[in-house]
Amino acid sequence: MTRQRIILLDDDGLAVTGIFSDGQLTEVGEGLPQSTLPLGAAPHDEFQTWVIVPGQQVVLHSVELPPGSESKATEALAFLLEDEVAVSLDEVHFVLGPAHGDKRSAAAVSRAVMTGWLAHLAQHGIDADALVPEYLSIPDELDCACIIYRGQSAIVSFLGGHGFTVEGSMIDIVLPLFFVDAGIQQVNVHGSMTQVGMIQRVIPQIDVRAYPPLTNRDLLGMAYLKLSSGVDFNLRQGSFAKRRRWSPALQPWRRAAALALILVGLAITQQAIAAWRLMSEADEAFAKAERIARETLPPSTRVVNARAQMKGQVNALRAGSSEEFLLLSNTLGESLTSVGVGSLEALRFDRNSRALGATVAVSNYDALAKLKSALVARGVAIDEGEARQTGDALLCDITLRLP
Repeated sequence: MTRQRIILLDDDGLAVTGIFSDGQLTEVGEGLPQSTLPLGAAPHDEFQTWVIVPGQQVVLHSVELPPGSESKATEALAFLLEDEVAVSLDEVHFVLGPAHGDKRSAAAVSRAVMTGWLAHLAQHGIDADALVPEYLSIPDELDCACIIYRGQSAIVSFLGGHGFTVEGSMIDIVLPLFFVDAGIQQVNVHGSMTQVGMIQRVIPQIDVRAYPPLTNRDLLGMAYLKLSSGVDFNLRQGSFAKRRRWSPALQPWRRAAALALILVGLAITQQAIAAWRLMSEADEAFAKAERIARETLPPSTRVVNARAQMKGQVNALRAGSSEEFLLLSNTLGESLTSVGVGSLEALRFDRNSRALGATVAVSNYDALAKLKSALVARGVAIDEGEARQTGDALLCDITLRLP
């Protein structure tokens, strides 16, 4: 059975959790599930978990991106928003959202903040499917904006996937900047009469309509209504993307794949041992042939030197050995098995350069970096070639050489 779980986080790390079954909110509790909310879920139950994070930590932008792949668009995004962030680009996590006309939504959030959210959730055994800013968890209202007071903050949501969160004490300064020439005719305000009156004073040209303050149950219901039809803006992208989870139906295939990988590694190891034995036998045969040559052929200074010719032939035979192929392929197999981050798609060996070319499939660039580190730790020199996205996999060409 699959149910939905929505968690509302605030700036202090406090949480409210709601459980939805068949579209109905069945449980609401303070805190994260493992700590204070008794879920009563059987081990076979599965939850689709959406976490609503504080909007003040996520800055939303609208950008025009050059044509190209999603990975190139994300790289371009960092440079387009460079002037909009006050810290080093390495400290910022950039996120691509859906398109709106000829522009796309994009967000910037601190990497440290993202890490903190995910670590806080992980302490309670939660691996969220999506992290969504609170102003993007509010359903769109036709030709309207929506302002929701929650605690000390005011959540502002516009039609078309735009919004922000600001401290309630600063909303009178911020609102006029966003509503001038915005083409918005009506604003629905969920708050006290004092808060509604203040909104009416700062944007008198707009029809401001008063609604009662929303409870946590109301916010959970709105978030479910928005997200159940699809999460179009998820902060879990790039290095913070959720690792693919194997469903119970695929668990036997996962074990079979792991067993097959182990068998491949054993086969490569056996081939390497056999190659070593053949080389030892070749060395022994060469030494024996050299002894016979010394006994049967006296030293000669003639142009035709039978002993030298025999030695040259043996060396030529040894040069044709596939020892490098076996050693390099064995190292690659051991590295893939040890880090468990990818699979082998193609293998080729250049006898002239004694280099092993391979195409590996990994989930992302972090996984590729782990594989490269494992190979370097085993003393292999690596040349990285082309990397291309194919579906959910990143196909990377690498060339391995013995030092």
